Amino acid sequence: WKKDGRKNVEKTLAYLIERSRRKLEGGDFAEETKLEKYLKAHKQLQHNVSPRLVLENLYMTISS
Repeated sequence: WKKDGRKNVEKTLAYLIERSRRKLEGGDFAEETKLEKYLKAHKQLQHNVSPRLVLENLYMTISS
């Protein structure tokens, strides 16, 4: 079960990163800060931080 949760978070982050990159390439420079936050969350996940904590932290930083 835990591996499925991690995989789901990885898929979600990959989608968000790719979408943000496309918007940034299209000239939406407001996406730059979001992309940095997504990449930071991805790095945390790679360092074996709990997927739930990574997502909670990401949502909190994006909403503020």
